[in-house]
Amino acid sequence: MRKPVLSVAMVLGAASLGLVPLGSSAAEAGPPRYHFRTFDVPGATGGTEVNGINDHGAMVGTYFDASGEHGFVSDAGRLIRFDVPGTKGVTQAYAMDEAGDVVGIYTDSGGAAHGFLRTRGGAFVRLPEAPGAGLGPSQGTYPTGVDGRGEVIGYYVDAQGVYHGYEERGPLFRTIDAPGAGDGPGEGTVLYSLDRGGVIGGAYVTSAGVEHGLIDRHGTFTTVDDPATPPGPSGGTDVDGVVDRSVVVGDYADAQGSTRGYLDLGGRFSTVADPEGNDVPGQGTVVTAANDDLVLVGFFFGSSPVPQGFVALPGPG
Repeated sequence: MRKPVLSVAMVLGAASLGLVPLGSSAAEAGPPRYHFRTFDVPGATGGTEVNGINDHGAMVGTYFDASGEHGFVSDAGRLIRFDVPGTKGVTQAYAMDEAGDVVGIYTDSGGAAHGFLRTRGGAFVRLPEAPGAGLGPSQGTYPTGVDGRGEVIGYYVDAQGVYHGYEERGPLFRTIDAPGAGDGPGEGTVLYSLDRGGVIGGAYVTSAGVEHGLIDRHGTFTTVDDPATPPGPSGGTDVDGVVDRSVVVGDYADAQGSTRGYLDLGGRFSTVADPEGNDVPGQGTVVTAANDDLVLVGFFFGSSPVPQGFVALPGPG
């Protein structure tokens, strides 16, 4: 299991690459072609991950340097770096709503995760802990989506290492466990995205170790499996973003053990791969989010051993 303003002082390399149709139906639908631009936060010696984009083109994510992990916002030509006050080492930004509010996580001295919301003005709010969240390393609460109307979604890891999705409105929490999700360590449900209509995207891992994407439409679950992923534990699909009822983005594991992004237009899948990302085990492309203009963001692993962010713009290169 595992986000267009491009004028900050970053490495910008542009390359054209069409979507790779996975079947004739996808080709007939005429999926957009994309050109890719690398987005590296200056000084991010450990890499950059772009985790979210809103409909105004503002982006959020995480960059890595010698001092740890830090959040960033790229908005209207400005690059804003931040850490949750009073914390050291780990701040990760996952999503942004249309008002510019950001959600993400920080970790405590024991390695457990806790949620925060950063307002557009730069104020920080520490979000409530999900009931049942564990307190050990890599456990805790992970908010990953926000809709601007007081709703936050995400997942938590309990003391047994099991993943559970959740929805939060103020002090009220609702646990979301996908049908078929396993209940052992490393199994369960993770939620990654929330659209304005309340539709949630994510993934679940079964007791057999098989990962499937999921869409939760107000309690009605749909499983999403990219046709190109191998069956069984060697494969797997994530739903990382739901743009509307018929457009989904995410990533899958291919037969080479690489990660590839995808665009799902009404059930017609096309692979999305940054041309700099290698199709070898442990490398590839992760599409983390899209906006209403079908601008895609994410990160890739190529010749460099660290992640590099990207923005993929539809249209001619």
